[in-house]
Amino acid sequence: MPMSKMSNYLSSYDGHLCDVENCIIRTSLKLHTFGRRFYTCRYWSPDDDRACKFFKWLDTSICCMRGAATTPIVIAKFKRLEHAVEVANEESKQAHTLIAATLERE
Repeated sequence: MPMSKMSNYLSSYDGHLCDVENCIIRTSLKLHTFGRRFYTCRYWSPDDDRACKFFKWLDTSICCMRGAATTPIVIAKFKRLEHAVEVANEESKQAHTLIAATLERE
């Protein structure tokens, strides 16, 4: 990835030069970076591998009060949902085992 300086990135997709001035600001919704803001190319596309992938954190950490307040809530809910998925998967395995055992007896 040719870089003329830290904040510039020459995209092979469109031939445009990405830098902070030409980007848009987004907010992370991922678990460990929830609420952090970052710069990304306005031409970025999650479904297109050829799209520009310029990325640079705007925040060094969660700096806004809302992000700091909601992060623990989101992480707790995510962990509850992960646990619910684990329980559902285990129940599904047990059900399949019972069905297989019943079919063998018939």
